[in-house]
Amino acid sequence: MPPRDYGPDRRPDGFSIRPGITPNPRALQGGGSIAQGRSMKQQEQNRLPVEWWPLAKLKPYENNPRINDHAVGQMAGLIREFGFRRPFLVRGDGQIIDGHLMLKGALRAGKKEGPVLVCDDLSEAQIKALRLAMNKSSEWAQWDEEKLAQEMEELLAEGFDARLAGFDQAEVDELTAALDFNPVNQDEQPRLDKKREITCPECGAVFEPKD
Repeated sequence: MPPRDYGPDRRPDGFSIRPGITPNPRALQGGGSIAQGRSMKQQEQNRLPVEWWPLAKLKPYENNPRINDHAVGQMAGLIREFGFRRPFLVRGDGQIIDGHLMLKGALRAGKKEGPVLVCDDLSEAQIKALRLAMNKSSEWAQWDEEKLAQEMEELLAEGFDARLAGFDQAEVDELTAALDFNPVNQDEQPRLDKKREITCPECGAVFEPKD
């Protein structure tokens, strides 16, 4: 059988070669497609290159719309207990996009360095939107109160300080009180709803108390 003529603009592996364009060697390796090569490149670009910077290099955004001085102590306690578990989002010059409260807490906790993710690939408008979205996103979800109370009870059973989970004592008491409440069954409820009659000790008259 004579060898197949692929023509001047087509490779044996099926890739079209347009004049003046060199195929991506990574895309062609192993017989993969160009689309697969692009996908691999996109995955590489989407990796998060976290770096460690001196905290002194970070600069708060002067128009940060969040008021957080009252929460610095809580954040400092969080960092002392858990360390850094997410990076600061910053621009290349150190201006903070997300992490203003974390910076204040880290400094109070005595930290000198922290993880950063530089976001210079974003436009000015995207940076502003991301800064707002990172703060607003905490309001998007709601608590399942029953599951939250169960989680809190398990923490307390372990002797863990609930303040490190971000809850004050009043909130903890309210959550655990909900677990302690045991409503009666349907058979008992009519008895509890029934008003107790009161007899006057002087005249013997019987009457029901008002609501």
